[in-house]
Amino acid sequence: MWEGIDDNQPTKHDLTCWAVEGMKIKTLIWVTDGSYDKLRAADLSGVGWVIFCTKTRKRLTAGWCWEKSNSANTYRAEMLGLCSLHLLARALSE
Repeated sequence: MWEGIDDNQPTKHDLTCWAVEGMKIKTLIWVTDGSYDKLRAADLSGVGWVIFCTKTRKRLTAGWCWEKSNSANTYRAEMLGLCSLHLLARALSE
């Protein structure tokens, strides 16, 4: 999950400042989208996610991760996205 964050974006370097503040004042929008293509890779579920702060207008983009599983499907891809955002929120809150 952490490797999927683009190092070139300027908002990554002060993520703990604006994202933690955004969590405190409830100005963050968290968006995720799961992906599953049975014909191309029946055992892979993938997800991409974005975090945007409505106050600072900063965003963290190009977050992504994937899971290889014999149980891969669309539902698991969506749940992977939610899990990713929850893990990021937990890491920031600590």
